[in-house]
Amino acid sequence: YTARYVAGDRDNDLAVLKVDGEELPTAEFGDSDLLTVGDQVYAIGNPLGVELRGTLTDGIVSAIDRDVVVDDHTMTLIQTNAALNSGNSGGPLINQYGQVVGINVIKMTSEYSNVEGLGFAIPSASIERIANDLLTYGAYQPEPVLGVTVYQNGVQLAEDLWGLEVREVTPGSAADRAGILPGDYVLSAGGQELTSSRDLLRVRRRTYVGDQLPVTLWRDGDRIEVVLDLQESVAD
Repeated sequence: YTARYVAGDRDNDLAVLKVDGEELPTAEFGDSDLLTVGDQVYAIGNPLGVELRGTLTDGIVSAIDRDVVVDDHTMTLIQTNAALNSGNSGGPLINQYGQVVGINVIKMTSEYSNVEGLGFAIPSASIERIANDLLTYGAYQPEPVLGVTVYQNGVQLAEDLWGLEVREVTPGSAADRAGILPGDYVLSAGGQELTSSRDLLRVRRRTYVGDQLPVTLWRDGDRIEVVLDLQESVAD
């Protein structure tokens, strides 16, 4: 089939293509935010060329939310030890249920030593955001800057009450303007309760520059309601 280019984003190495055909099979997407380190995953691609097309390799999730610099652009990726080689890029990373949880994008290499088992995939949660932007706006709309750094795991503050401790607030950011302070605990954002930093990342993926994000804090035993005015993007 001939595919028609709809839109793409070079920095995120993703594009939307359209194929006209009758009753074509489709892959089911899973939620990459549900992945944990050690989960079984599989990669399908054409390593080293079309002669080996449809090759399946397996491995585990080695790390999640790994920031990797690719062509001077930082991408937050899934790290896997499933064997990836030239020709795997663009192929799916699949969970144990047969759902696509990522798109394989790069393999780590070194000119000084052999590197094995360091492959990376774009999470399906990011793909959903980027693809929807490409279809709706024709271009990717960068995620806004919250300006707050929290610890990875939540802290139980009381019975049925969890929060993320604020480690750092960027001066002049939305969080700073809203009055968030280091040592505060973020209980919820956008109405979503938070038990890990991944929850906050998931909320950020749903927001755009110009949005108002309500946040509930815990400070010295008191609940505080603030609103983040999201005026900056990660691309600024």
